[in-house]
Amino acid sequence: MTKRDISWDDIRVFLAYLRKGTVANAAHELKISAPTISRRMNALQEALGFPLLVRSPQGLELSDRAQL
Repeated sequence: MTKRDISWDDIRVFLAYLRKGTVANAAHELKISAPTISRRMNALQEALGFPLLVRSPQGLELSDRAQL
C-alpha cells in the first residue's frame, strides 16, 4: 500500500460523516452514494497512513489517533 496525496474531497466526505454520524446520512447530505462515502473515507485513511475509524460493538468510532 502506498501513500497518496490527501484529497480535499475525501476530507469533506469524512467531515460530513462525522457531522451526520452514519455513512447513509452523510451520503444523503452530500447527494452521493453510500459506497462512494466509504471509498472516499478509505482513500483518506490510506493517504494518511493510519485508520481514522475502528469498528466497535456500537458501530464505527474514531480511532485513538484520529482523536488527537
